Amino acid sequence: MRSVDDFGDVDTKRVSEALGIQYLSPAPQTPKWPANGRLYGPYLRPIVALGVGRHVAPELPVALPTTDRCVFAAFVVHPATSVTRFAPELVSALVPSSSPTQSVLEVNGVPLRATLSTERFNFANVLGTDFLSAARAELALDYDLNALVIRS
Repeated sequence: MRSVDDFGDVDTKRVSEALGIQYLSPAPQTPKWPANGRLYGPYLRPIVALGVGRHVAPELPVALPTTDRCVFAAFVVHPATSVTRFAPELVSALVPSSSPTQSVLEVNGVPLRATLSTERFNFANVLGTDFLSAARAELALDYDLNALVIRS
């Protein structure tokens, strides 16, 4: 099992179920706001489930294979991280293997460059400030209820 002290790849599936979704299961194409999540584990990591799909950006070659598939993914919300990072498992479910670094994914309707997660969190999706800023989002954490809400 790959993990950081309190959170591992198995927890990605468990927390997805706790959020009422199955990881990488079909998600609606229409973004859902507000996005509700929970604080998870002994360090109360903020986790939220969001729909992720392939975005066809005008600057990308039209010849790239695309999909209109949208799937649910659990994200660790990390406001100290400037770039949203995606687990290889999620990227491979949506992007052809020949073009992951040239791809753009939409997270809850917000287009972001498909940057792979690295190092200790290479199994997780990490939601960074690029998403929060582009969505003009407000992040609220409630430690009494172990809950989080992202509003846009």
